[in-house]
Amino acid sequence: MGQGIKGILKVVFLLCVTTLNSVICKGAYVAVCENCVPDSTTENEVYSKVKALIEIMNYSKYVDSVYDGKIGVSFVTKALPAPNKPYYWVQVGIVDLFRFIPQFNFYIFPDSMVVKFYDTVNDKVLSVEEWRNRKD
Repeated sequence: MGQGIKGILKVVFLLCVTTLNSVICKGAYVAVCENCVPDSTTENEVYSKVKALIEIMNYSKYVDSVYDGKIGVSFVTKALPAPNKPYYWVQVGIVDLFRFIPQFNFYIFPDSMVVKFYDTVNDKVLSVEEWRNRKD
C-alpha cells in the first residue's frame, strides 16, 4: 500500500437503490485495522456465531419490520485480534444513508469461538448469559 495509508485497511460496501418513493440501502462496513491481514475463513465463522444469537435474529426481524425491508442489519469488524486484545470486536447495527449506527458490541475469541457482550456504556465485558440475565 502507499506510504500515506501505512497499512490501514478500510472497506466500505453500501448499495443504494432509488425507487419512485424511497431509497433502499443495504450495506456493511467490513474491516478496519492497522497493519493486519484479516483471515476471511475465521471472520466468516465469527460472523456466523454472532448471527446465530437469538437477540441478533430478533433484531434483524425487528429492523426488517420497521424499515419494511429497505435497510438490513450490518456487521462491522471494529478490531481484529492483536497481541494485547486476542479477540474480534464485532458491532451489529444498521447503515442509513449517512452512517453506521451500532446497536450491539461483541468480542469473539477466535481460538475458542466464545462470544462475549461488550457493554460500551459501563465499559464491561459480560458473558452472553450474564448479558441475557441483566437486560429487560
